[in-house]
Amino acid sequence: MNISLNDLISNFPGIAYYKNTELEYMGGSHSLVRVSGLGVPKNITGRNDYDFCWDMYADEYRKNDSMVLSGERLNTLQLLRIADGNDVAIVSQKAPIYDAENNIVGVLGHAVVVTNDSILSKSRLIKATDLALFGQRNSCSHYLVKKIDGLTKRQSQCLFYLLRGKSARKIAEILHISPRTVEYHIGKIKEYYNVSTHSDIIDIAFKKGLIRFMPIN
Repeated sequence: MNISLNDLISNFPGIAYYKNTELEYMGGSHSLVRVSGLGVPKNITGRNDYDFCWDMYADEYRKNDSMVLSGERLNTLQLLRIADGNDVAIVSQKAPIYDAENNIVGVLGHAVVVTNDSILSKSRLIKATDLALFGQRNSCSHYLVKKIDGLTKRQSQCLFYLLRGKSARKIAEILHISPRTVEYHIGKIKEYYNVSTHSDIIDIAFKKGLIRFMPIN
């Protein structure tokens, strides 16, 4: 059976695509074409992210692509502007494409529109708070991780909400634990970073870029 990568990608479920090392789209799925409003898969070939309806997010997408070209694999929650002018939340996975000599020759990407209620609620919270912090251009992408910066899973969850202005009581409601338990985990975060106040946690988290990470269950 002789199936080209183009044929495989064009019929792949979800939003799928591959790019060359110049970050130009070389092929894409019918779902990608549909959200871009470009009609058929061949119409995306040779274009880059600045040529699509999601051009306002192109810098962020290409930054992630560059990380993939250096050998990283990424799992992110990000915004996608679609042809009707609306933004949707997607979970995006990107990985390097290797040739027979093990050289990286491109980026393979796949994304699905978020329908999970837990991720959707976090996405709405991110959009509401991060737009105020960074402005829309810089807030479309967050790295999905099980733990943040060596913290435990629960500490990572508490940090995520603390960075978005939530009180211990509100964090407790969201995580279905007691406020005392939240304060315990925040105390452990203070110990981990060798700081003494909530403001100190927030300062060091921003310096380390931890605002870009979102813990997943």
